[in-house]
Amino acid sequence: MRVFSIPLNFRHGIPLVRSPKIKIPKEIEVPVFLIRHELQSRMLFKHFQMIGFQECDFETFLDRLILASLRMWDGTDKTFKIYFDLMEKWSDDINADEDVITRRALRIYYALIKARGKIKVLSLNATRKG
Repeated sequence: MRVFSIPLNFRHGIPLVRSPKIKIPKEIEVPVFLIRHELQSRMLFKHFQMIGFQECDFETFLDRLILASLRMWDGTDKTFKIYFDLMEKWSDDINADEDVITRRALRIYYALIKARGKIKVLSLNATRKG
């Protein structure tokens, strides 16, 4: 298995997330940027479905990249279900307002970080018992 590192901050001085009302800390800028783009992609393809386009080959899936950037990608269905449920919940009635998308991306980010902590605790307890 190949291992790669995802840079968790962007060092060029230009923020990745340019939301006028919301400041994103540099430490979490890359994951929030990826989550924002996943939300925008889901919004676009939901609108495509509403007008009759189904099964588009050009739909992007950033799931693994987002989970890897949060150091959560373990390949289990449980982890993916947590991610998928959060994305479904927060992308349901989204609009094109940049601040709304950024706020939702932050909510998803913090919920995933919280879930990551719970997953680690559960896996530590399982290894101690086994």
